[in-house]
Amino acid sequence: MAKVEANGVTIGLDLTARDVQQELKSIGLPWEKAKAFDGSAYVADSFTAVESFPAGHHT
Repeated sequence: MAKVEANGVTIGLDLTARDVQQELKSIGLPWEKAKAFDGSAYVADSFTAVESFPAGHHT
């Protein structure tokens, strides 16, 4: 397997509309609509370089 390297990291937050999810699941439908709303996935607008982490934490 090839080694994968990253130059930087950021943070993301994936949200779910639980009420929609439960309703769709209860009637046997796929619940992707519970993840498909404006603002459902936030990603930071900046990256932190891997080199800025203490030695040993990015190997």
